[in-house]
Amino acid sequence: MGVTVRPTWFHDLPLLEQAARCAVGCWFNIEKGLCNAVQDALDPTEVLTKKWFKYWGVVRTFSKDGDREGIRKLLFGEIPHLKAAPPNENSWKLVEELSAKIRGMNRDKCPTSLVSKFAFSCCPTTFVPYDSLVRGQLGTREHKYVEYMHNFSERKKSIDQQLREFKLDGQVGLSARNLPLKNETIMDQPLFLTRITDWYLLLRSKDYDPIKRGDPVHCDPMI
Repeated sequence: MGVTVRPTWFHDLPLLEQAARCAVGCWFNIEKGLCNAVQDALDPTEVLTKKWFKYWGVVRTFSKDGDREGIRKLLFGEIPHLKAAPPNENSWKLVEELSAKIRGMNRDKCPTSLVSKFAFSCCPTTFVPYDSLVRGQLGTREHKYVEYMHNFSERKKSIDQQLREFKLDGQVGLSARNLPLKNETIMDQPLFLTRITDWYLLLRSKDYDPIKRGDPVHCDPMI
């Protein structure tokens, strides 16, 4: 990592490979560290940090005039529950339930995106970040996270099949093993599939450019 990426190189890649490189690069350089920080938090002041907000871009949904201290305490208390949540509808309902509780503490702003990204930080194999651009690709109603996750799960099956058929360097199939870091660290395959699905939908919207944003996409050393 730490290599300057030419925009033309990245943008000329197939969309699936772009998503794969975003998934690996951003996980190891940013997301994994943010997840660990939330999961290891010892008190409410250690969650919803400036670094966390900067990456996830949800500061505008966290009202300055709301009960920020109370919201932090509420989310901090939910960390053990969210960390142990299995990938099913009951777990996904937790995001809607927490959002409803927080809305009244947040000047009536519905924090679905914030809560989903916090839940992702607690258990990235169960939750995915709720995003308006991805929601547009999934065709779900606003703030309906359970519906969002059902559609996301169906789309993930399609992406999994596309990965199996993808041709890379003369070989058929694209997996996390094709994109190790310099120290040969390989992303967990189920997490890779979930993150690549999220990135694929985000990039497919055409309204998000990871190169312009400065996201640390995975690139080959010679690029």
